Amino acid sequence: MNMHLTKIFLLIALIRTFLMSCAAQQHALYTQYMFNSLPINPAYAGSHERPSLTLLAKKQWLNINGSPATQTFSVHSPIRKNKMALGFTAVNDYLGVTHQTGCWGTYAYRITGKKYTLSLGLQAGFTNYISKFSTLSVRTPNDPAFASDDVRYFLPNFGTGAYYYSDKFYLSASVPHILDHLGRQTNVAANAVQYQHFFLSSGYVFTLSESLKYKPEILVRIIKGAPLGADFNSTLIIEDVLWAGISYRTATSVNFIVRAMLTDQFSLGYAYDTAINPLSKVTVGSHEIMLNYRFVYFKKNVDAPKYF
Repeated sequence: MNMHLTKIFLLIALIRTFLMSCAAQQHALYTQYMFNSLPINPAYAGSHERPSLTLLAKKQWLNINGSPATQTFSVHSPIRKNKMALGFTAVNDYLGVTHQTGCWGTYAYRITGKKYTLSLGLQAGFTNYISKFSTLSVRTPNDPAFASDDVRYFLPNFGTGAYYYSDKFYLSASVPHILDHLGRQTNVAANAVQYQHFFLSSGYVFTLSESLKYKPEILVRIIKGAPLGADFNSTLIIEDVLWAGISYRTATSVNFIVRAMLTDQFSLGYAYDTAINPLSKVTVGSHEIMLNYRFVYFKKNVDAPKYF
């Protein structure tokens, strides 16, 4: 019983922190970002070199009622003889009584050399934010953090990014949310904040043998009002079919990732995050599953494996 109450109060504290103006409406975190970076960088559009569709679902902090849950759908494709690319991303995100949905259209212009591609991207869209305070039951009836009516915001925004890649290397930089948003209600404690998010990432594929490759990667997140965050990833690629990796998210979790190329077109990925912060006392971890389908119209379109 005490453990159950601890989980409930921990969740309420997390929601409260999430809604205070000193904390940002953070961009959803993806452990398998390396397999589909379109949600964090519009310049990623077209990088699979053919139409690509991805579904991703993540459930965080199991055993805690109302813990974060995120679903993402994205599709992108090169057009005009690969000189440009278009994409679309939809995100559905829950944390307790807070619900966010977002839709983003993406355009990328691609400069292609003999061994590399430089893509410059733009995106525009919106986030619809709702917090249903009226559904909460709290121990302190007059708590000002929960005294307001339901909070609703419509937050339009735009972003940009650059993505440089070759067969075995990539470098990515993006600002998916350029505008800072601060929406205030009559209750000053119930603010919706959306700060600029900066993402920097890079990775390289080392060939160890004909059947084995090694891919280290790093993702750095820079967010106003939040400490610097980073993911350090280390992955083995076996026969270009099976991927097995481990990731460390600074001061937060250790993550295990596996991906299988079931066909030339279809891949399945799974990640398990185990907390290394105080959450480890009340949760058994987080699950994330990813499905990717890359369209191939002719056999000759099945080219070299894509590692990013």
